[in-house]
Amino acid sequence: MNVIAITGASGYVGRRLIHRLIEHPHVAHIVAIDVRERDDWPDIVTFLPLDVRDSHIEEVLRTHRCTTLVHLAFVVQAIRDTALMYDINVRGSVNVLHAAARAGVRHIVNLSSYTVYGAWPDNPEFLTEDHFPRPYPGHHYAWHKYLVEREADLVSARGGPMVTHLRAAIVVGPHCTNNLGQSLRTAPFLPIFAGSPSRLQLIHEDDLVAALVRAIEQPEPGIFNVGGKAPLPWAQIVRRAGRLGVPLPATVWETIIGLSWHLRLPNSSTPAELSLLRYPLAVDWTKARRAWGWEPQYTTGEAVDTLMKGR
Repeated sequence: MNVIAITGASGYVGRRLIHRLIEHPHVAHIVAIDVRERDDWPDIVTFLPLDVRDSHIEEVLRTHRCTTLVHLAFVVQAIRDTALMYDINVRGSVNVLHAAARAGVRHIVNLSSYTVYGAWPDNPEFLTEDHFPRPYPGHHYAWHKYLVEREADLVSARGGPMVTHLRAAIVVGPHCTNNLGQSLRTAPFLPIFAGSPSRLQLIHEDDLVAALVRAIEQPEPGIFNVGGKAPLPWAQIVRRAGRLGVPLPATVWETIIGLSWHLRLPNSSTPAELSLLRYPLAVDWTKARRAWGWEPQYTTGEAVDTLMKGR
């Protein structure tokens, strides 16, 4: 029987994962770690309001005899205090990884991101795990994910826990709370980059949670891509969501988005993050299918449909 610790447990993906694991026959207990307090978990869950930078995490993992750690805690959307974002994402993750090694955790499942490959105009139709990461310049989230992967591999190589990295596509679904999902639901208009070779892959929340569960059940070291079927051009995703797309040259949109970020407008993004909407980014998930029998049940378009119905 496994005792599963989950960082970022109160977040979008964390809540969905816990709801799946509380019924799992081989899970004896779940230790939910997050700075956002919740009091609505069943008895199988122990909630601890801890920051990932907290030195007490090692004691928690050891006291509860955690066998598996699922690391989900991360600042996803860019914030203006980039030093704080780095401190939480990278220093916090390093703290968690080393705490797990010292506490005797056997397996770490690290939720990484396909953004470590970067969205680039010369990307192939599908990226495999053999493609070298090249995060887009200025996309802090992607760079932080890459740095955490490297640190986790070093910890494992020094005799620490086995590490499984899931490089996941952007997740959407009926319970979605991320910035892309909120924009598709509520934005009066969205940018379309005229002339850019956009091709975006999304993953449904149920498919991502299913991949996490498989990674927990069947520990395998290394990197595994997970994404939805049938990527779509960004303009088609915008139309499917019923939003108005405004096609303008990329340089014009970069100026507008940069100004919005500078003025601290709500839900604004950095220009670097918009590379995801301009260039191809899709991953091949054959390795996950071979290792675990996992494959997505939803296409990118169907995932968008559930996002819009869930609002």
